[in-house]
Amino acid sequence: DSVSELESVGTILQVVNMHAYPNVDGGHITVIPHKRVQMKRTVSQVAPSVPLAVVSVEYMDDPVMPKEEEEMKAVEAVIRNINTNLNELLAKSVLYKEQHEKVMQLFNRDDPQKLAYLVAGMSMGTRAELQAVLEEQDMLKRLKLVESLVQKRCG
Repeated sequence: DSVSELESVGTILQVVNMHAYPNVDGGHITVIPHKRVQMKRTVSQVAPSVPLAVVSVEYMDDPVMPKEEEEMKAVEAVIRNINTNLNELLAKSVLYKEQHEKVMQLFNRDDPQKLAYLVAGMSMGTRAELQAVLEEQDMLKRLKLVESLVQKRCG
């Protein structure tokens, strides 16, 4: 209900699928994250005539890939491990496979930015864990956070 409840860093999302539950209120949506944003200021608060708060945001730069060979190899190793664990999770869980198969086809899982968005978008963690992934500016640290999320689900 309030801007104070929003996180300062978020993401622009594209809704790719919506499914209403037939017998109860609510439903399920599948989204693709595109770009990180940071909240800059409040434009309007929730009011009787305004159902949602409006905020001004700025796009954030993506974390930069390391340039040193040793760090690049570490990033590649973490990406391989995330993809291995993700494949294992999808093979074990029909629910994950059904819900995320379409989205997985749209992502380049070798791109560390896209991979981090994909795993976070699959909601494999608490709000605080997912927020930490969004806010992390160091590529290797960000991927290690993502790796930890996938390993928790596989374990």
